[in-house]
Amino acid sequence: MELANSPYILTGSVLVPDGVTLTIEAGVTVKFNSGLYIKNEGVITAVGTSSNKITFESSSVSPAKSDWSGIRIRPTGGSAIDGSQNYSSGSQFKYVLFKHADIGLYFMMLVYMFLILNLIQIIRSLKSEKLMGL
Repeated sequence: MELANSPYILTGSVLVPDGVTLTIEAGVTVKFNSGLYIKNEGVITAVGTSSNKITFESSSVSPAKSDWSGIRIRPTGGSAIDGSQNYSSGSQFKYVLFKHADIGLYFMMLVYMFLILNLIQIIRSLKSEKLMGL
């Protein structure tokens, strides 16, 4: 998405498929109609600057929290870091503003990790009560 064509108004949800890169230039504004989202299974490169941020916001005339859903990052759409905790590859968001979203960035892997951690806690509780033979 080029700054020259900004703002972009999304009238439908967007999928960035695995193997595809969506690059959003510094200074671009992306506006979302009600309830929409971007689902990322590929790579999103949204790198603004301190003086030229990228903005994701509602397209509503009177914007309010939760006007649009957010950007959903699937496990294939994440990032990799090196041993020094520096960006190595994959999606990156720098100097980005999220306005009026339900959840700006939604990491779908965290949902799975949360469910697994809850399941482990339940198993531990059952084991400590000797209700399960683990």
